[in-house]
Amino acid sequence: MSTTAQSPTKSVTLKPLGLGYSFFPSPEQNTHKLAPKLWPGVSSESESELANLLRINNEKHHIFFSDRGFHNHLTHHLFAAYAMGCSPEPVRQVLSAAYKLHADYQRPAFQSPSEITEKNWTEHLGTKDYYNAYMHFYASQIDAHGPGKTLEKYVFSKEANLTPEGKLGPQMLNRFMSGLLHPMIHTGHWAEFHVPGMLAE
Repeated sequence: MSTTAQSPTKSVTLKPLGLGYSFFPSPEQNTHKLAPKLWPGVSSESESELANLLRINNEKHHIFFSDRGFHNHLTHHLFAAYAMGCSPEPVRQVLSAAYKLHADYQRPAFQSPSEITEKNWTEHLGTKDYYNAYMHFYASQIDAHGPGKTLEKYVFSKEANLTPEGKLGPQMLNRFMSGLLHPMIHTGHWAEFHVPGMLAE
């Protein structure tokens, strides 16, 4: 006989806080001639460690480290240390030190009050409590439609910025360039390193 209590209320299936391995794989070098080149010293060990720390950050920390909307810079520091060629021997020490430098003051990740869907995606814009739900929503859109179509639909399209009457609406392009360009920095890390979790965040 089970000793687990049965809840009389309807249960809600909670999503995991983080996006998991598929959204934070080992980075790939962009081979386009205009893309920055990685410095000597980048190795499979540093790629693996970077991916691991990015997943931990995504699972444990909110995108803002304070209630005032200051952005989490942890991933930016990790990508910089990685791209500058953490040498194979102390790679875990260098990347772990970069992680620990920022992790101590991060705001913990938490569940959003409800899900974001295609029907309600404009209703909670700017509400920090919905960050996790938006991240999962954009991840699902990236999975379904790819990064380019997702950016087009939810950032650059007329519907993402104006009402049907042509008045100011969600203003996603303004939001994309707000916060001292942090959304663009995250998007740049996705474009340079092919880590889709950065775009979802």
